[in-house]
Formats: sequence, structure tokens, C-alpha cells
Amino acid sequence: MPQRPVSATRSMTLPRASSATRSMTLPRTSSATRGSEETQGARGERGELDNMELLGLPNIGNTCFLNATLQCLLVLPSFSKEILHQEQLWSSSPFSNLLRCLSDVHRSGLPDSGANQASKADLMWKVKYSLSGYDLKYLGDTQQDAHELLVNMLCQLKEEGMILKTLGMNYTCPVSQLEFQLVSVRTCTSCGRESSTREDYNHLSLDFSPERTLLNSLALTFKVST
Repeated sequence: MPQRPVSATRSMTLPRASSATRSMTLPRTSSATRGSEETQGARGERGELDNMELLGLPNIGNTCFLNATLQCLLVLPSFSKEILHQEQLWSSSPFSNLLRCLSDVHRSGLPDSGANQASKADLMWKVKYSLSGYDLKYLGDTQQDAHELLVNMLCQLKEEGMILKTLGMNYTCPVSQLEFQLVSVRTCTSCGRESSTREDYNHLSLDFSPERTLLNSLALTFKVST
């Protein structure tokens, strides 16, 4: 029997956090991000950068992939605040290694942290040791894939969160701030019958190019395919 041709569409849905609906929007300014707070904290009264120690993370040996991933995660206010607001919960567990590292890295960029590049380098080594519990390759000094690292970090954070919940703590994993569902709809072009599937995600891979904007990349990901 010949197969009927179908068309497929994909859409994104976000978890319901309240009675209000949520939609995906892009910020017009970065004033609410940690990156802007960090830069402002490094500026003197004249607005000149007089404390470069607060900016960025040191490269301790082919750790560009790690530095970029950490800064992309910690620049998200909802993600970093979820970690800091629950410190009293996760700090009581000896298994919250990555949570502790992320909290320390975040604080190292604040104006009153007293951090410098040497102390930040120590933090980076602690992050690497924490990640090595998930995959030993992060102990080495070779460059790794940033996207793979992101996936591993999110998985490790979720595992640490599960441990906290088994200990009876009312803990909310910061990864929940990134979670959404993708709905795939397949439509038969002959009879019009539709079938849909839902999959849970906490990250989205997009196809970028110098000529393509973020919105163009999103449109490409969710375009109808036949």
C-alpha cells in the first residue's frame, strides 16, 4: 500500500508557571543581566574600566569552551537567582558540587567580591574537578565541545537536584527555568488527519550563519517540512 504524503510542523510551548501565558521574546537591552552588572561594578566614578579583575574568566588551559558556557548560563537572571536563593538548601548537602561551583563563579564577578584573576583561576579548577565526576575528560587540558558541556552540566545539575529531593528538601532545580516542550504535528496532505507528539527540552540547537539572524534561525528550525 502506498504511503500517504505528510507535512510536519514544530512549535514550542513553555511550562505554565502562573495563570498568565508566556511567549518567547528577545530582550532589547541587557541592563538586567549579570554581564552588565559585572561591567558596571568594574567602572569607576568616571565610567572608566578601573578594575579589569572583575571582568570575564581566566583561561586555565584550553578552557574557552568552559568559560563561554559558564558565562552564558550565569548571565541568565532567572537561572542564577534560583541557585542563590536556595543556597541554604543545597549547601547542606555534600553532593551539591556543581551548584556550589556555579554560585562561587557568579559571586566572583560582583563588585564586592574581592576576586582577582588568580582566585578566579582556582574557581575554574574547582569547576573542572566537579565536572570530572560526570566525565573524566574534563580533567584534561584539551579543548572540548561547548554544546556537549552544556548538556552535561544541565544533566549534572538535575542529578544533584534529585538527590536533594530524595533528602526531603523542597528544592527547585535551576534547570527548570530553561525547560520547555516541542510539539511536532504531522498532517496527512491527503485526508488532513493530524497527529502530534510532545518532547521535553532544556536547550535548543540552532543553525547559525553570518547572514542569518537569531529570529531567522528560529524560523528555520520551526518551518513546515514535507
